[in-house]
Amino acid sequence: MRSALPDEIDLPATDDEVHQLLTLHQFQIPKGHLDQAIEAHTRGDWAACNAQLRTFIESLFDELARKIAPARASALPTSENRRALLAELTFLSVDRHEWTGDGKNFLNGLFKMLHTDGPHPGLSDEDHATFRLHIVLVTARTFLRRFHNNQ
Repeated sequence: MRSALPDEIDLPATDDEVHQLLTLHQFQIPKGHLDQAIEAHTRGDWAACNAQLRTFIESLFDELARKIAPARASALPTSENRRALLAELTFLSVDRHEWTGDGKNFLNGLFKMLHTDGPHPGLSDEDHATFRLHIVLVTARTFLRRFHNNQ
């Protein structure tokens, strides 16, 4: 027997929720990058979409760190340092392998996938750009919800 799964991910609702939470918490820079990614995807500009998705998710975690620990996050030189700070503060779960000290975790894997030899090596295709858009939206929703619920 196989467990019943939802027929599809409700991506329009996910996109709406992500945009609402970005607006509510005044994450203007990540929102701008997400909007550009969606616009590029809509017009079939796959490489531009991919580049903006990487920039969106990176800027989202930067903003989360700055909201949670403003002074500490602002003193850190890189986005990776700010993600490590989020793990130190237990916003990112080590137990669920969202972040680990050895780099073998969900977020590092996601960033590597989004940044294979640059933000968009060569020209991407619709399937790959759509996959990236979907996984980034679902990931962003998860962490935005966590942030919102812990305010």
